[in-house]
Amino acid sequence: MEIQELRINEIKTDKTYAYRDELNDEAVRQYQQDIDDLPPVDVFNTKEGLILAGGYHRLEAHRQEGREAITANIHQGTAVEAKMFACKANAQHGLNMTRFERQRALVDFIKLSLLEDSLLSNVAIARNFGGTSVKTVRRYRTKLEESGEIDVSTQRRGTDGRVIEVVDIGSTTWADAQVNQVETDEKDGASQCTLSKWRQMTDETQRVQLINDAPNTGKKFNLQNGDSIEWARSSWNPITGCKHDCDYCYARDIANRFVLQGFEPTIIPERLHAPANTKQKDLSSFDDPVDRLGWKNVFVCSMADLFGKWVPDTWIEAVLSVIRDNPQWNYLMLTKFPIRMSQFKYPNNVWLGTSVDRQSMVVRAEKAFQRLHDSRFGGVTWLSCEPMMERLTFDQLGLFDWVVMGGSSRSTQTPEYKPQISK
Repeated sequence: MEIQELRINEIKTDKTYAYRDELNDEAVRQYQQDIDDLPPVDVFNTKEGLILAGGYHRLEAHRQEGREAITANIHQGTAVEAKMFACKANAQHGLNMTRFERQRALVDFIKLSLLEDSLLSNVAIARNFGGTSVKTVRRYRTKLEESGEIDVSTQRRGTDGRVIEVVDIGSTTWADAQVNQVETDEKDGASQCTLSKWRQMTDETQRVQLINDAPNTGKKFNLQNGDSIEWARSSWNPITGCKHDCDYCYARDIANRFVLQGFEPTIIPERLHAPANTKQKDLSSFDDPVDRLGWKNVFVCSMADLFGKWVPDTWIEAVLSVIRDNPQWNYLMLTKFPIRMSQFKYPNNVWLGTSVDRQSMVVRAEKAFQRLHDSRFGGVTWLSCEPMMERLTFDQLGLFDWVVMGGSSRSTQTPEYKPQISK
């Protein structure tokens, strides 16, 4: 986005982008008085020309003042993106809208969000539009489908009939699984508590409402789709969100697209019951030992870093308590904070892993896993060099029982990356 002066007669205006039945004359007069202090209008540079997406009252004030040019934020995009921007801008930041005007903006936003090249979920629509509940979005979308205004024949649908999308980011197999979990939680009305909300609570409220009395609504593990990750067929995310801000992170992309709170660290107490609620397959029916192991292994907090420095000890201990009470599973954990991970006690059915993508992380990893070795930890230790951003050299590679290596899929911030293989 860039800011520049545009000639007013070059800007295309369409009343339907304003989402108001008529301009507010009083607002225009006020803007005329403050004409030199007004913020820029929003204009999209599209194939159809320069389209005004926000600032109709400011533009009218300039016209009535006889101005020939106006300062504008120039967005590069399509006419559809301009329309979606206008829907949000008018509902969130513009002058007060009537109930019917806001409804019209929301309906248009839903229609545009369900185009074949967008396919946002109800969660993402509510989050992106702002000030609207998922329930409201679902109600309007259902009406649009019933009236035939939305063609659902070719759209990919979730377990509750909602349109979903997994964009080409990260491991699409894990992506499918995490989006399915979001859908289930939305439908069931799962409770959750963000880290910022948690910090505002008293110790007693934290303990009683979020840990000891977590309701059992039947949550189960999230089965991954397909066979591409044979070493862990399920994931379990009682905690989501992360503050690492790694540019290649697929989990952040998924959360920002599908989850209302985005990637803010969050605990979902109802998911703490998943290990007990999930029935294990008959492992004796699998001839392949890798299959047997995969169906027993559960990837813990694939959408978070359980041992991030921001994660309260209470959250970690709540997860570990459930693990101790459900020894029928193997629990795989992965962190970029191995030193903190080494400070807790674990049963032997926990697989402790750390991510090392650069040489600078090697010393910390070896120090933490030496501490785990000295504490006589009896579970599996593993190392994830994925994505391996540079050549890695270890002094104590024997501290790790298992090593995963690889690159990264495309994210919103980085292209696909594959490490070079040296001969």
